Amino acid sequence: MKRMFVDTPDGQIHCRTDGSGEPVLLLHQYPCSSVEFSEIIPILAKHFRVVAMDLPIYGDSYKPTGEPRIEDYAGAALCLLDALHIEKTHVAGHHTGASVAVELAAEYPERVNKLILSGCPTFSLEEGLAWMKRYKPLELTPDGWFMRHIWQFTMERIPENQMDKAYELALDYMKAGARVEEGHQAVFTYDILPKLAKIKQPTLALCGDKDSLFPYHQPTLEH
Repeated sequence: MKRMFVDTPDGQIHCRTDGSGEPVLLLHQYPCSSVEFSEIIPILAKHFRVVAMDLPIYGDSYKPTGEPRIEDYAGAALCLLDALHIEKTHVAGHHTGASVAVELAAEYPERVNKLILSGCPTFSLEEGLAWMKRYKPLELTPDGWFMRHIWQFTMERIPENQMDKAYELALDYMKAGARVEEGHQAVFTYDILPKLAKIKQPTLALCGDKDSLFPYHQPTLEH
């Protein structure tokens, strides 16, 4: 697996890539990075050219000047594909990445072959705005409280016997810093249901029954 920085008009995008054949673009969830797919990339690389990108703000990709929307994340993905000379690709997205995948498939159908949506945040715009009230911006205070908050966030999601994964998640959270919630904001203000209705590509939608978004999985199937 190779890690690389790719120049785009808005800044450098960091990605992990491996394999050859039909391309597959992997899009991660908040507040992770392409490291989320580090174990599955070698498996997929046996059959595909795999590209896992860090969305802007997250991982080692550039930090945009404004607060990005899902449409902006999709635009960054297209810039990456253009720089890598990939005209059309399969796309797989998880949580935040699933929203970006929906935008790509709905608005740029000529660029997307097949689609996988994992834990797609399929709620109405009104529901998204209600969810947004649960989250507050991360404040970087001199007493370092935010570091304790990040570790608590991490341990609520990663089993204690997977401390290497916990470290990776905490590190990604730290890299995003005070802007970490902007990915959530983009999802919560994205009107996804009309976009789902536009998708024509063959699509696999899946969601674990322990996933916080499982109650919102049925609308994905219906659209």
